Amino acid sequence: MFEDRNNPVYWQALVSELMKHIPLVPPVNPPKEHKLVDRIVWHNPRTYGESYDPVELKEWIRGMEKIFSMNKVPRREEGEQ
Repeated sequence: MFEDRNNPVYWQALVSELMKHIPLVPPVNPPKEHKLVDRIVWHNPRTYGESYDPVELKEWIRGMEKIFSMNKVPRREEGEQ
């Protein structure tokens, strides 16, 4: 067996045999589910600054509605939880 060390076929066969005995290791970071919150955060929405400017508030609401519509978030009726 040791006399075959210079033969490349020997090494290919040895590596192939050894690979059969190595257990599979799960990835370090398992794939993440595409949850709704992840899809919304990906758009990097602006935060509302709690000012009393109605124009700024309407712009923020319009921006959030756009993000929600792009992510197909169903619109809830009032009183629904």
